[in-house]
Amino acid sequence: MIEQNTQWFAVRTGATANPNRATTITGGEYETYTGRGGVTKHRLKKGTGRREFVVEVLLKKQGFQVFLPTKSGWRFKSRYSKTKQEVSYPLLVGWIFVAMPTRFDPIRQEQVAYGWDRLMKTGLVLQVVCVDGRPRPVPQARMEKLFKRWGGQQTRAPERERFMRTHREFQVGDQAVVATGSLAGFAVEVTALRGPNAVVLLDIFGREQEHEIPAMQLEAA
Repeated sequence: MIEQNTQWFAVRTGATANPNRATTITGGEYETYTGRGGVTKHRLKKGTGRREFVVEVLLKKQGFQVFLPTKSGWRFKSRYSKTKQEVSYPLLVGWIFVAMPTRFDPIRQEQVAYGWDRLMKTGLVLQVVCVDGRPRPVPQARMEKLFKRWGGQQTRAPERERFMRTHREFQVGDQAVVATGSLAGFAVEVTALRGPNAVVLLDIFGREQEHEIPAMQLEAA
């Protein structure tokens, strides 16, 4: 993925023209439908296209090669939502890797990146990681590790976390605390997960008993 005569840099990005819209769908298929008043309209077909971050799309349109490692998590769409949806977000919030072309500098006797004016004129970049006032390229070996770990496939959140409290997720074998319900305050051990429910061992009056309760009622200890 690393081309010759290029170097990768970590850059900090700013807000886009619409700061409330972080992602967009690219490469999707559209269908025609009839709206109110018989007006013909177009809409994106569900399940088509690829969701990308707006800053990533805009930099690509300007001709830059970029890399934005992401991961997913289960979140409620709003305070009124009853179920969680899988959403994506950057591993390094506010940062993206950009490949810059290089040419040989006879004074420094090394390959040096150029084209910074064009990058800064996009209005999307606030800062570039520098050392002694000069942009510092990410070592090639480190970039290759990043590509190998996160390139091509997003780090996805386990399906089981869909039914758990955000940032309080747990797995089988963990110690947890009952946060709500009639058993609130009890410390338990998670022995199994069954869809939206968790099977736990609960110590009541010195005797362990197995109970199945909603996973949303538990928090990792």
